[in-house]
Order: sequence, then C-alpha cells, then structure tokens
Amino acid sequence: MDRRRARPQKMGSKMRRHVPSWPFTLTSGGGRPAHPTGSANMASSSPGGTPAYNGRFRPLFTVLISHSYYDGDDDRCRDFRIQPTPTSLDLMQSLGLVFRDWGTGFSVFVDEARLDGLVNYLRRQSSSGGLWSWLSFIMVPTNTAFVGITAMPLGIAPIRLNFYMSNQEARQTTDRDAILSEGPLSADIFYPPTGTFLTVPIQPDTRQIWAINIAGDTAIQQDIPKLDQDLTQYQLDFSTVPMGLYWIYLFNGNDLTPLWPLLYTDTGKVPLGFIDLILTRPTPTTPGVYPVPPVDEGPVSSADIGHLTYLLRFEARSTRWRYYVASQAPGTLHDVIIHGQGTEFSQQSRVILPTGQPALLFEAADELPLRQQSAQRFRLRGVRRGPDGRENAVRVECLPVAPGTPVRPGVSEQSGTSEMYIYV
Repeated sequence: MDRRRARPQKMGSKMRRHVPSWPFTLTSGGGRPAHPTGSANMASSSPGGTPAYNGRFRPLFTVLISHSYYDGDDDRCRDFRIQPTPTSLDLMQSLGLVFRDWGTGFSVFVDEARLDGLVNYLRRQSSSGGLWSWLSFIMVPTNTAFVGITAMPLGIAPIRLNFYMSNQEARQTTDRDAILSEGPLSADIFYPPTGTFLTVPIQPDTRQIWAINIAGDTAIQQDIPKLDQDLTQYQLDFSTVPMGLYWIYLFNGNDLTPLWPLLYTDTGKVPLGFIDLILTRPTPTTPGVYPVPPVDEGPVSSADIGHLTYLLRFEARSTRWRYYVASQAPGTLHDVIIHGQGTEFSQQSRVILPTGQPALLFEAADELPLRQQSAQRFRLRGVRRGPDGRENAVRVECLPVAPGTPVRPGVSEQSGTSEMYIYV
C-alpha cells in the first residue's frame, strides 16, 4: 500500500514567516507567548489547576498557518482552532510534551529533561513495518467564509469532506524549516469524515472488515456474523481506535477488496482539516521532514531534536469578476467602459436583474485573486441618456472589489465568480 498522499500543487510565491522568538516563558493559560526571557521555564497546570511539572522546555515543532487572502495582516491566518486528538493528548502527557495554540498556528513543546525518554520511547515503537509514532491534530474552522476565499474545490462542506496533511509530504527549506503544504488544495487530499459508527456495504462472501491506519497496521479486524446470509451492510465501530486516516477493506478469507479511505474525527465539532505529524522518520525510504532525527541509526544528539517549523500556507482563490451596472435615474446607459490595472473588462450583454431592472454586464478577461485589502482599482466611465435625449456623464472613480463571500461556481474547482452590482 502506498501511504504517501497526493501533494497539493506547489506555488512559487514568497513566504513570509512569523515565528515566535525562542526561548520565551510559557504560561499555563495557553495564551500567546509572553515577552522573551533568558530561560524557558514553564509551569504547566492540569485541567484541575494543580501544577503538574516544572522544567525547561523547547519547541519540538511549530506549525505556522498563513493565507495570501490576509494581505492586510501579513498573511496571518486566524481561521482555525486547533486541538490534538484525545489519543495524542494522552501520548503527549506521557512523554512530557505540551501543546499550545497561538491562534495563527500551534506548537508542541518537549521537556528537555525528558529528551532521552522521548528517544527511548520512539525506539521501542520499532517493528517490521518501520518506526511509527505520530501526533494528530484537528482543525476546526472559525471562519464560515474560509472555503470561499481559499483555492480549493468550491463545493466542499466540512460535514462531507476534510483535507488531510502529513509531514510525510513536507519539504525541507532550511535546517529548521519545512513546507507542510502550499498552494491550492487539490481534491485528492480530501476525505469523507466519519463518526464512531460507519455503515459499510458488504458482499455475501465478506468474512471481515479491515481498517488500516497510516502505518499499514490493521487497526480494526471486524468479523461478520453469519446469522443472516442476506446481510448487505454492517456497522463498523471506531470507538476503540485513535482518530485519524483509515483505509477500509473487505476480506473474504482469501482476498482484500478496497472500499475507500476516510477520516475518523468524532470530536463533537465539525472539523475541516486533519494533520498527522510523525515524530521521526518511520523507514529509511520514507520521504518527509521530522522533528526527531532517525533513532535507529545510532546515538541521537539532543541538540538535533526539535526547533522545527512547518509552514502551512493557504492560497487565496482567484475569481472571475463581474460587474452589473444599472442606472438609478430614468434613462439608458451608453458607451460604458471599465478600466484599470490587472485585467480588461468587456461588456458581455444587457441583462435584466432579479428586480426587473435593466443592467449592463461586464466581465473580467482574467481571474483575479481575492484579498482582504485588494490592490485592484477599477474606474467606470459612461453616459446616461435621459428620456428627453439629454446626455450626462457617468463616473465612478473606485469600483468595489470582490468580497470574500459569496463566491459563485467558476470554470474550475479552484476558481469561482464574484458578482458586484453598481448603481449609477
């Protein structure tokens, strides 16, 4: 089985990074970094508020989230609330790891006094299939317009499809930096989510249903009862396995029949994304970038552990802009033109608006990127001819730019159409 997922198309845009300054003091409240200090002592609290431990911490890894739509905020993306899965929280607690959500990304810190313990734990995970240990994170959207402003399939709804990312696809840029994802999100990184129970269609000869995780291990091997020969479906229970990406198979005693991959994300929330970050390279041939050096190739220097930054960069959607120009005063519009930098507008037709009012439709020759603070500036010139035949100049010095919502379907899944109504 090929466990590598399809990579989004790479874009050549310049990256702007906003990394917290290390070291700094972490507070137990889980908020933003305090002012930089000469040490990184942390007092972490349990859910009940009791101090759990004290010690010097370093970032094992940080994920920074940016979006080219937010050009007015240095591309910082604040559109997600990130939370580790319950299994990942348990693993982090056992290894002395601490999670912090910064609003525009998140970090996992490791207690420096427990670095050897982390390495020893990873070595114990070794098996014939490699060395697999990972942390999983759910991305819950806080901006309902995210799908519209982002270069991704426009019809995506979080209840139907979630994107999946892994550092197996990460690309190293410097010793301490890697691209987790950039550019448009292609349809092949989206998977249907499921809750605790999944209805699986089965065949008369199906003996078992298998769910295989990203390590290639059979996480679920469910026997099918032979009480009813006419059984056509079965409820598969995921409650005993960690949340994550699984491939579903039917087994008839001899052969495996693949059904589909899916994401098990039963959190009570409606996530849009899921990230798996594997702690160290699982096999010598596995691609990707990992926060802990290979632990099965000899001694591991503590200086080489952590301080790794992943950049998750979303690309803004580009849309075809349309202006519907209507006259507020009696008369008809003539010789109307729209001009500016970046594209040309041509009059497509005379149309009737839903209100019954006549209008001129202008469409851009090129798709233009959506921006929170767009640099596009277009002007309108024309003439209104009144019922008495007299003509008056019509001018609009700065037409409105395309908003982030709504976005109508376009010619491709990554594009769209932005419609604006101008009354002159």
